Amino acid sequence: MRRSPPRLGAFCCLTLMAIFWPLALQAQSLTSGSLRGAIRANGQPLARVQVTIEVAGSPIRSLESEGDGGFQIRLLAAGEYSILFELVGYQPVRRTGVRIAPGQRTDVSVVLVRRPPPIAAVEIQPETATPMSVTFGRFLAGSDIRDVARAADVTDFGRGIPDLVGSFDRRMGLGIAGSGLPISLSRFVVDGIEETLLRHPAWAAEPIQTPLFAGEATDFVGVIGLPLDAEWRGGSGNTIGVHTRRGAGRFSFRPFGSFSSAKVGGAAADNPADSSTSSFQVGAVLSGAIVPDTAHFFLRVNYQQLEEPAAFSWAGDSARSGGQTVSLRDVLPKIAKDSFATAIGPYVAPPVRTWKGGDGIARVDWRLGANQMLVARAGLASWKERGFSLGEDWVSGGGAALTARDGSLAFSLTSGGERAANEFRAGFSLARREYSAAPLPQTTLSEAGLAFGSSLTLPGLFDRKTIDLSDAYQIRAGLHQIKLGVSATFVNHLQDYRFGTAGAFTFGNVDDFRKADGLFSQVSGPKEEARFATSSVGAFVEDTWLVAPDIQFLIGLRIDRERLPSGKIALNAVWQNLTGVANNAALKPPSTVAPRLGFVWDVQNRGEWILRGGGGVYQGRFDPAVFAEAMLFDKDVKVRRGIAAFGEWPAITGVNLGAEPQRLTILNPNARPPRSIKVAGGITRHVGRTLLSLNGSYNHTDFLLRRQDLNRSVAIGETQEGRPLYGTLVKRGGLVTVVPGSNRRFADFDLVSGLSPTGASDHYELSTLLEHRFSEQGVFSASYTYSKTTDNMVGWRLADPAAQLSPLAVGLDGGDWAQGTSDFDVPHRAAATLRIQSRGPMPIGLTARYRLRSGLPFTPGFRSGIDANGDGSGDNDPAFLGGSLAGLDQALAGAACRTALSGSFAERNSCREKMAQGLDLGLSLRLNAGGGKGAIVVALEAFNVVTSAAGIVDRALVLIDPAGSLTTGPAGKVTLPLMANPRFGSYLIRRNDPRTVRLGLRLEY
Repeated sequence: MRRSPPRLGAFCCLTLMAIFWPLALQAQSLTSGSLRGAIRANGQPLARVQVTIEVAGSPIRSLESEGDGGFQIRLLAAGEYSILFELVGYQPVRRTGVRIAPGQRTDVSVVLVRRPPPIAAVEIQPETATPMSVTFGRFLAGSDIRDVARAADVTDFGRGIPDLVGSFDRRMGLGIAGSGLPISLSRFVVDGIEETLLRHPAWAAEPIQTPLFAGEATDFVGVIGLPLDAEWRGGSGNTIGVHTRRGAGRFSFRPFGSFSSAKVGGAAADNPADSSTSSFQVGAVLSGAIVPDTAHFFLRVNYQQLEEPAAFSWAGDSARSGGQTVSLRDVLPKIAKDSFATAIGPYVAPPVRTWKGGDGIARVDWRLGANQMLVARAGLASWKERGFSLGEDWVSGGGAALTARDGSLAFSLTSGGERAANEFRAGFSLARREYSAAPLPQTTLSEAGLAFGSSLTLPGLFDRKTIDLSDAYQIRAGLHQIKLGVSATFVNHLQDYRFGTAGAFTFGNVDDFRKADGLFSQVSGPKEEARFATSSVGAFVEDTWLVAPDIQFLIGLRIDRERLPSGKIALNAVWQNLTGVANNAALKPPSTVAPRLGFVWDVQNRGEWILRGGGGVYQGRFDPAVFAEAMLFDKDVKVRRGIAAFGEWPAITGVNLGAEPQRLTILNPNARPPRSIKVAGGITRHVGRTLLSLNGSYNHTDFLLRRQDLNRSVAIGETQEGRPLYGTLVKRGGLVTVVPGSNRRFADFDLVSGLSPTGASDHYELSTLLEHRFSEQGVFSASYTYSKTTDNMVGWRLADPAAQLSPLAVGLDGGDWAQGTSDFDVPHRAAATLRIQSRGPMPIGLTARYRLRSGLPFTPGFRSGIDANGDGSGDNDPAFLGGSLAGLDQALAGAACRTALSGSFAERNSCREKMAQGLDLGLSLRLNAGGGKGAIVVALEAFNVVTSAAGIVDRALVLIDPAGSLTTGPAGKVTLPLMANPRFGSYLIRRNDPRTVRLGLRLEY
């Protein structure tokens, strides 16, 4: 008998029962941890010691140690605290840097020493304890989040840890990948409530920004790869857990401001136009008590204006035209003006990225009684961007614009005491991204390796609104702690985006551009938006069993069900008549059962050796952008495509391009959300002020959606390399492409994308962390991660749907060419941070942060636009490693390619970019002000003091000889005129994260 999923009615009943139940509380919590301490003197327990928990110098809670010298606080909000220990006749001690991690227990051991009065000072001791739990992840608090932050956005913390794969280029945000998967598959949870992360869906690896949640407004953040607690709804990638800052008891007002200029410290290569761009940020943080010891508030407001220069739109500037070498930066604007009366200066000049916006966030914590806590949070951010770059797009971003808005409203009620607890959370979030395109269509010169104009991913409108509800109830029964609960998420989506609507010209070389002789394509269709709603409900139960005082065991089970809309995709009757296949089959993802299992062993309960392990099944969610694509490409979407000497550019008005076939996207009826199976194990060694941990993990993800062209013809021939041909090739200078329609089964249709859940990824990871506090004011941490990722997802980092097609048939060369090194395989990643602060009335702080990672992998092939097999994509063909092509072996050897000449096609992602590194420095000076009641903090920060080149490398191992010609032999074999590319592996486009010096000022009262 099939059981129905949990219903909203049951959810509401349980929630109401839990809120009004007379509870006593303990907890495993997504947002709170617990604190346990032991106080001794002369080797004996010390009772009645006054213990004061402080945040930012303000006390928030006080209690006394018991007869055995111990104390315990359950459900303490995650963050970084100071704890003051006081007893008459003993030296007071303030333990600083005590970290409380969500769902974890932190143990603190303190020794007090007898000292007769008068006592003039408090002894400061930095904390070195590690939170203990079964959770696997990296947790950061306080200065780890806020020091030397390139951006105010909390996601900037990803620059300083190797758990995520950083971008190292101009893009700012969380990173491009984690756990071997694109960052788009990660989840963002704030205060236990899932928030909306919205990015352009065409770029799976686009770093995510969340200006609404700033580092200054964050107490704690965690990158959780294996969230074993069954309350976590999981996901295929990482879970990013953020905990917003709460107010302190003492009123504080901290206005701040900063200024930076590209003229100060900038590298000439990243600012060739000598732009005098400048940036500034102003804002304030207020915190204090509404009702002393009962209600506190926190408020942050901010306005920022960022201007950031960039390198030239392409790196190599020389090309052949009219039989002589010319400068592309000079000749292209001249041709555009003289031949076509069009100014292209803004599109070929070094762009300037601008970012202007403001945000505000407020939080109130209200203790309703001894057993109840209410937390309410609200925030809004609005900004505009221009001149930004998207992923690996060749165009510079000149003329592109983004108008964005984020909002969030959250509420949580915690009830309980010693034996039982309940946490109810409700949240509403919205995100809107409206991209506008430049008026100039994308124009690519394949032989020169450059493009200018508007990205084919623009324009686009994306809007999402989410309601997230959850309730977790737990009770302690002897050595067992039982937790059960329910969750529900309701999402409304709006999408107006079709790849290629802006139109694109592809020319072989400069002379072809002068004649407007090349390829034109454009997607057009009825004006419509994809509007639909999805829902996801779930229930869980788990048992945390204290097997022994030092061993904890967890077993849990979670059931989830996602519902997708029906009747939103229109039937394409023409396709159905031709194939018998309907494009609008209803999708009904099955309910998923996800077990969790884990343990943690604190050997002898001393916190010196901690072993942990676990595993579980994690269910992702169906990508709404994919469903929207199927809605927008269901019928009446046409493709205009033609190859000719148009004589017109950038608009084609008098040219007949012939038939306009339809483009279609079909979801496999068995399509379902991705699923991950994760296991991990680790050991932590803690000695004095030194911590060393070693962790290993494995993540297998399946049911990923792969793209297949259902309208591609069977192979009609092959090239001299044995490459299968699916259509008739034509050559224009340095451009080779397919004659429109010659590669199609059915002439009425162009690309028909079939999306099936046949994709899979395997990720292995080994990471180590060393942290040493060598003084009361100094800490050094270093971490290193080695990983290996394989999958069968072709073109995952590219936006063009056609680039995601496998170019070689299954079985060619004895295996599936698509199965191999992942686009997100970054084997080596490392980071190190040194933080020192002097003593005295004017303490000086120094911070240094270094980061390093392997280069991204790529497949040696052709220049963009070259369709060597005629399948309709100019970005997915691998090069052939054989024959007698001069210079091929030298080109491979100079670009870190692991594939030697073998007489076969290049393996997928068999080459790798150079290693990327970066060094950031920060210097601060704290001055007392206002009679010691306030302070002035001056900060000087330098970003990318040491940096590596970043951008788009030349992946063309071979080029089309513009002087050669296509020939067809008597057996129908087509010979391409090829030559080795001496610039293979160098940068076509430079997009460094620029060197910046910033001066900041903060007042504290």
